Amino acid sequence: MKSAVVTIKPNEHRVMMLITVEAEYVAQLRNAVTTACGKWLEFMRVQPVAHSTLMRVWLGLFESAQLAAMSAIVLSLPEAEIGRIQHIE
Repeated sequence: MKSAVVTIKPNEHRVMMLITVEAEYVAQLRNAVTTACGKWLEFMRVQPVAHSTLMRVWLGLFESAQLAAMSAIVLSLPEAEIGRIQHIE
């Protein structure tokens, strides 16, 4: 998969995306997002869902990288669930 061209604007907002995937696909998710967003990914927090094989993943990234991240996730992990996306300070 090719890396998307993302241009960060001065004073650009950051967003946090919630993704839910099966635990076995977390490494694949990390690879897809870092390839697509690279330095525009600020953090990635992973937490297991209790009594389940699912993992919740929070991605913190610049707003202009949001589309590239979503595209990479949907193309590489179509079964991933993209949840809430919110602006962060």
